[in-house]
Amino acid sequence: MLLRFYRLVPKSWVVAAHVIKLSRYGAKDALEKEAAVLEELQHDASSGGSCADYVPRVVSFGYLKVETGGVDVTLPALVMEPRGISVEAKLAKVDVNERSECLLSIGENLTLALQFVHEKGYLHNDVSLKNMMYNEEKEKAFLIDFGLASKVNEKVTGFRGTTIYAHHSIFTQYPNKTWCPKSEYDFTSLAFSMAVLSNGGKCTWKPATPFDPVIKKNEDRINDLRLWAKKRSLAALGFLKKGGFSGGPWTEWADDTACYPSNIRGTAMRN
Repeated sequence: MLLRFYRLVPKSWVVAAHVIKLSRYGAKDALEKEAAVLEELQHDASSGGSCADYVPRVVSFGYLKVETGGVDVTLPALVMEPRGISVEAKLAKVDVNERSECLLSIGENLTLALQFVHEKGYLHNDVSLKNMMYNEEKEKAFLIDFGLASKVNEKVTGFRGTTIYAHHSIFTQYPNKTWCPKSEYDFTSLAFSMAVLSNGGKCTWKPATPFDPVIKKNEDRINDLRLWAKKRSLAALGFLKKGGFSGGPWTEWADDTACYPSNIRGTAMRN
């Protein structure tokens, strides 16, 4: 673990090139874990491979004194670079005639980023618009916030992800004592995120309600999930097509109706 501790004082230490993530309420362990994941990915990308620019670089991990409610407190802080802008802000700057090309470039960058993370033995577990940034200097999109990341085949507890973009299987698996995320869940979340981005950042479906462990086998709840998955996939596929993501793996990633019996699934995709 290549963590380095600094006392970051004063607050003016923050510069435009860096991003500082603070751990609220002194929850150092979670931030320390994220720093360790990024350090490992950073080490593997240090040779300058094709995905070296698609994850944040850790500058330092230590403590920062901040003022909150008139009281000075010292919180764990993870300092990273590059700072970047949101992919939505990047898209807003692009001429309408170049929009489709920009979307495809962002989608390709993030696909490579996920492949890199997976090849290095990790799963992101929260791919969503809020965790996609754009490096204007290098003209590449990259992933941030590895706080929910896990190792491949590692069993986890609790819900992981953002409900609007999460793979449907997560809603039925997470109430179990432990469950194992999969790489396909990351790609499904990427497809739904890019669908929303293709629609100007507007999502037309509501998030599913995570299952309560007590009623997770209730047939009505299962049917609700199936209907939600069907509507979400149909909407997402339309947005992806509008954004230029026709064919290829995107259709497969966004086809989140697999929880249907085969005959219902086929009907859903034809309508």
